[in-house]
Amino acid sequence: MKVPLRAKRCRLRKRDGEREYEMTFLNRTKKPKSKARRIFTWGINLSFILLASPLFAPQLLAFPYQRTIGDTTVYSEQPIGPKMENILKRSDALLRESAIYSDSYGRHIFLAPDGWRWNWLALSVRGGVGLTRAISPNTVIVNVADLEKDLTPSRGPIGKPRSISGTIAHERTHQLIRGHFGVLKSFGFPIWKVEGYSDYVAQETTLSADDVALLKKEGREHPAIVYAEGRQRVADILAKNGGSVDRLFAEGNHQ
Repeated sequence: MKVPLRAKRCRLRKRDGEREYEMTFLNRTKKPKSKARRIFTWGINLSFILLASPLFAPQLLAFPYQRTIGDTTVYSEQPIGPKMENILKRSDALLRESAIYSDSYGRHIFLAPDGWRWNWLALSVRGGVGLTRAISPNTVIVNVADLEKDLTPSRGPIGKPRSISGTIAHERTHQLIRGHFGVLKSFGFPIWKVEGYSDYVAQETTLSADDVALLKKEGREHPAIVYAEGRQRVADILAKNGGSVDRLFAEGNHQ
């Protein structure tokens, strides 16, 4: 047997009538990175941290207006008038109707109309009007069109704009689901069930039954179809099971 040249030590021994080489190989030393490469790598890592940080803490985007109402702090690009109190009051009332209501919902609400802040925070869901993320459980982000009229932007020729209060209730319901069932388990629930129950609590949906029927007749897709159909399915299931949200999410998750 030819021993590799890179072997530092080679010892021949017998075992079970066969020869066996025991070798310790030299450690190959890596060529140190150049200073320019280290600076480049450091710059890339720093850039990623700076870009991603607002996803965890949207306050870093320096919203010009801030107001605390009850247990909630609101950040906004627009002045926060007295109407916001009514919006939060309605949103809280909707949320309390949920059978899984608890205090595990976001206390920091960020109101961002279409623009650079919304685009930064929304990323791949810029066409939506609200969002929450498991990585930032105390945060709700809402796209605002008219604070005084309690309206989010219209997202197309079909469907109706959602209310800001209903959108906050919808997004906080996502947080109730994660808080009640656990983050990892909630990731396994069907989209129609999660979004449908959130719309059920918010008592509003972008598309009406007629809108959905028209879209399907024309063979057109729309991201809100799953919300509308999900809400109706959730309402039917809760009506049959006595209003048990635990049973709703425990059964039929492979449909």
